[in-house]
Amino acid sequence: MRVIHTKRVSKLKHGFFPVHTCFLRAACLNLLFSHHLGIGMEEYIFLFDFDGTLIKSTNTVLTLWKNLAQEFGFLVTKARLRKKLSSDWQTMLKKEFRQDWKEHLLLLKRHFDWYQEQLKTKPLIPELVSFLRTHRFGIISSSFQTIIQHKIKEYALAPEFVYTSDSLHSSSKERLLAHAIKKNKLDVKRCVYVCDMKQDISGAKAHNIKTIGVLWGFHTKNMLKNADMLAHTPTQLISMLRRVQQS
Repeated sequence: MRVIHTKRVSKLKHGFFPVHTCFLRAACLNLLFSHHLGIGMEEYIFLFDFDGTLIKSTNTVLTLWKNLAQEFGFLVTKARLRKKLSSDWQTMLKKEFRQDWKEHLLLLKRHFDWYQEQLKTKPLIPELVSFLRTHRFGIISSSFQTIIQHKIKEYALAPEFVYTSDSLHSSSKERLLAHAIKKNKLDVKRCVYVCDMKQDISGAKAHNIKTIGVLWGFHTKNMLKNADMLAHTPTQLISMLRRVQQS
């Protein structure tokens, strides 16, 4: 008995292990390297707002709503617009201007057509264009389908989907995100929404989606305080997205 026991210990010292122990070690190493390399894990998909996020349009948005306010006999300031304007522009018209948008379709069309023409002349942010060309992404915006498709074609981008307020007849980011999640079977734990308004953030949080607020958009740093992260520059945003992707 002593001889057998001594030989077994000797083999263990020289690196011989029972078969089940070898399989266990192999499984642990495989799990470790898979996690490190991201193997077997679903790739992140980055969800982007458009106006104020992929394109710097704050001044154009302010001009649009100031012009609309004048049409309805109101005088609005930049500070008031920042505070009151939401991504749900129909509600904005009803609450702030006390107007039913359905009664002013021609007037609204004229102003929104002007807005889209202005956006056509504005470039997308170059650093973000380069980043998106090599990553999975989708666009969820309360902007217009036509202008977004125009820019996608102009910059040869390939989003997996584009959902807008006019294509889904809703300006609510919570509803637009819900549609994207259901339609594309998205894992919300592997999504990040990049946006520039507090309503965007609350809409994403309703689905437990991580958010990054950008500070070159419409809302201020204080208004975006509920975002998981804040990006001061496009370069910083890209660094944040890369870190998220590696997590």
